[in-house]
Amino acid sequence: MSIPAQQAMEHALDVGGRLVDLTRRESRGHGRVCPWDLVVTIGQGPKDRAAAAWIIADEVMQARTDLDDRAYIHPLPPTQTHDPSAKAQSA
Repeated sequence: MSIPAQQAMEHALDVGGRLVDLTRRESRGHGRVCPWDLVVTIGQGPKDRAAAAWIIADEVMQARTDLDDRAYIHPLPPTQTHDPSAKAQSA
């Protein structure tokens, strides 16, 4: 089932707009040569997976364009981005 990007973005914002709001992370392999982390989505529905994918894709686009507004037009106004520090400041 495919979820349109607009719906994925809206769902991501509805649940908090941060990847940590949609996933659970467990560190594995402590004390071994190659420690790693297991990250799984909390909800099993396609909307949760699409929202997590949207957050990752948005961050990748921002990183690849070095936040150049002409190269990547962020789909949200600056006051509605999913920046965790902005959320903490408004609380």
